[in-house]
Amino acid sequence: MTMVADRPAAAGVSSTDFPALTQVRAELDAYKRKFYLSLLVRGGLVAAALLLSLFVVFNTLEYFLYLPTVVRAGLLFGFLALAVYAVGRWLWQPLAALANLRRMLSDEQAARQVGELFPQVQDRLLNALQLQGQARGNELLLASLEQRAAQLHGVSFAQGIDIQQQSRPLWKYVLPPLAVLLLALAFFPSFITQPTSRIWHYQRRYSRPAPFDFIIKNKDLQVFKGESFTLNAAVAGKALPATLSLLTTDGTERPLTPVPGHPGEFRYTFEQPAQDVTFQLSGAGFVSDEYQLTVVERPDLRDFTVRVTYPAYTGRAAETIRNGGNLTVPEGSQVRWEFSTAATEALALRFDNPA
Repeated sequence: MTMVADRPAAAGVSSTDFPALTQVRAELDAYKRKFYLSLLVRGGLVAAALLLSLFVVFNTLEYFLYLPTVVRAGLLFGFLALAVYAVGRWLWQPLAALANLRRMLSDEQAARQVGELFPQVQDRLLNALQLQGQARGNELLLASLEQRAAQLHGVSFAQGIDIQQQSRPLWKYVLPPLAVLLLALAFFPSFITQPTSRIWHYQRRYSRPAPFDFIIKNKDLQVFKGESFTLNAAVAGKALPATLSLLTTDGTERPLTPVPGHPGEFRYTFEQPAQDVTFQLSGAGFVSDEYQLTVVERPDLRDFTVRVTYPAYTGRAAETIRNGGNLTVPEGSQVRWEFSTAATEALALRFDNPA
């Protein structure tokens, strides 16, 4: 849209000397504000219709198809990109204009629109604005413009914009996806929440609900660093898979070993994992939820010293004993232990009563 700069008022002439011109310019500013507000309302409806429709379509596809991770990533980032575009294209521009951060409509462009909306105005307003810019210091011309402006008295330019009427046709694009979304949330919320969660966590692998249950029989999924860990897994249900695999986040698939004499039970040994392992179980084309094997450091007492301060009557100087075990000290001595540990959050001392 072509931008046209507004013309300043005549130098040395107060706006109070020409009230009709001042009123016309105020009416024109009110028209521009309502024009921006109309753009904002219509832009909000267009953005809402687009994003709501895509949200419902994307969730429907994911709910029924269990899409691959790459496709879900495309849906997520495509939706976010469209949301950013919609805000910038249909919301930010009129908001910035309303806040006077930018100008979308010049006075002359607004005057042309007003002339088209009001037959009694026609080109009078536009001509007055153009002549006003040429009337610097010319009080005779300004007086003539004041008479022309007085002819426009009583015309409210902003009334030429009916926001409700302009926005009414757009509601037919907003209401259907909005109704689907609200009805689904009210009567079948999993239709929205489950696919939304799967699309948001696009890096995880999902499959349709299995006709059997995956069971982890280990009490804790935790192993000390440098040690191996045997995973005990099982499946339960009417139809059981013959084999079971372990899937890791790097895309590796490893078979589990069946337990002889125990149908539906399997084992897998993690050989000295150096870091936490996130995995899933897979069988007959179905995939379990994610599990995590946590690798922790084994608590270690590396060194300790004992500082003994003897009572004055002994005449002995204080003494430091390194890695000392049993101690025999005079009554009244002060004993202080200092420990050097690794992977340890708490340490306790236990004293046996003297024999």
